[in-house]
Amino acid sequence: MAETTDSEEISQSWELAQRIDQHFYYKGLVDSGIVLILVIMIVSLVGGDFLSTYLHLPTYTPFIIFGLVGFLFLFLYRDWNKKLREYCVDSNEWAEYYTDLIEIYLNGSLQTKVPTEKKKNRKEALKYTRKFLEIITSYWTVGNFKLAKEYVGDVITTLKTNLKDIVIPIIKEGNEDMIKKVRLALIHFNQKSNELTVEGLREVNDEIKNIAFQKTNKPQSKIDSLIQINRQRPDLVNVLGITVGCIIFGVFLFYAGFGKDTSLIASITVFGILLAYLRIKKS
Repeated sequence: MAETTDSEEISQSWELAQRIDQHFYYKGLVDSGIVLILVIMIVSLVGGDFLSTYLHLPTYTPFIIFGLVGFLFLFLYRDWNKKLREYCVDSNEWAEYYTDLIEIYLNGSLQTKVPTEKKKNRKEALKYTRKFLEIITSYWTVGNFKLAKEYVGDVITTLKTNLKDIVIPIIKEGNEDMIKKVRLALIHFNQKSNELTVEGLREVNDEIKNIAFQKTNKPQSKIDSLIQINRQRPDLVNVLGITVGCIIFGVFLFYAGFGKDTSLIASITVFGILLAYLRIKKS
């Protein structure tokens, strides 16, 4: 009976790993859609402008090509979104998958006596901890409902802070006594991930907070200050950056020999697509 249970657990873990791989694959395609549509737009406009100039085709040729290619791309993009929904991953599955991986590599770091292997395992554990933090930030959202933000949002925010300010620095530091405590907390997290609850997350947060770790505060560099400003005013900085970039792009096309109308339409289209993408990412 135990062998059957172990076999089922291995099968389920394998299925989850495969589903997560497919999820990331189609999410990458969907996320890169903005880049692909920009490439399609530039190629179709520039190529169409070339055809209309040197083959004496109608001046509206670039826009016809862009429309046809863009229309075909939309069908492909819709299929990617459909596949992404098929390979969806639940919140508890994200927690199960990543806490299991991090624990495995931390355990490998503790078990081996080879310094190189210790460092290698810690590096892998660090990579998956950061990835888990990205997943929590991207997927574990509660929206604008005040009660949800107070009841669930605070717990998730605390979990992100604990991973960033306690777990990641401990793994970097390499103190084995501290790593053992982190590993134990992640084992408990993994056990609670089968039926993930707010109370369970609170218990995980409390356990991680109880790990004795003194964070060293580094003086903030100029780069860190700029990053902090960007985080505080993401809309202003990003919109200004997009605006400047699109102006430079339009000027480049004009001096590269393309017509003023083509350059203007291309830069405005790029600006609109990037602005829409920024709004989607913010939501």
